Amino acid sequence: MKNITNFRLFLKTSIKLLLFILVIQVHLSCDQQQKDKEEIVLATIGNEKITVEDFRRNYEFGLPHLKSEPNRKLSYLTYMIYEKILSIEGYEKGFDNSKKVKSLEQKLLDELLVEELFIENVNSKIVVEPEEVKLATLKSQVSWKMNYWFEKSKDQADFIRAEMSKHGFNQTISTILKVNPEVSLQIKDFETDYITWLEIEPEILNEIKDLSINEISEPIELKNGYFIFQIQDIRREPISDFSIKENYEK
Repeated sequence: MKNITNFRLFLKTSIKLLLFILVIQVHLSCDQQQKDKEEIVLATIGNEKITVEDFRRNYEFGLPHLKSEPNRKLSYLTYMIYEKILSIEGYEKGFDNSKKVKSLEQKLLDELLVEELFIENVNSKIVVEPEEVKLATLKSQVSWKMNYWFEKSKDQADFIRAEMSKHGFNQTISTILKVNPEVSLQIKDFETDYITWLEIEPEILNEIKDLSINEISEPIELKNGYFIFQIQDIRREPISDFSIKENYEK
């Protein structure tokens, strides 16, 4: 009887161990499959490659005007390919060893060094309370899509804004582009993707936060010029414990 009990215990333990090993294998298999997907090559330019992982990381923080309709991702990938072609040609012509490039490279290295010092000596010591994270996440669940236009002078910005108020944002921009065909741009190049408060300058956010949909903003002075904005659409996503945890680092 004792032997039977011991055998059952052994059998039960063995089954649990096998199940545990099976779960681990499945988990590792899924991780490997995900890793394999990330390494899929989307484009090959000479000896250079653009993988799914390269594209995903670049696309997430890419400039909105590079994501054109009807296929935003294909449009962005095309610009990444152009960038690779220019990079390869630059190396072939020895631009990487030019005085100007070396100066810019050193400047970038200095900026990265300062950024790393902030990460090590400032960011690592910052403590964010859970309530602050929750509030920031609540705000980030609201996103909006905008049209924008830039003018260097206040007088010209005021004039364009008045035209937009009379004829509409798109009609005014369409007229400007027709008069200046050498610009080679379209109306869609002056609209953003859906963005949140984390992806916009505080000065701009403060000016547009109370705008109604389709309302034209007053010219906003920023970066040696004046921007005009129009809110196209606003989205509000539901909040959950998962989204709070997911956005904690951000």
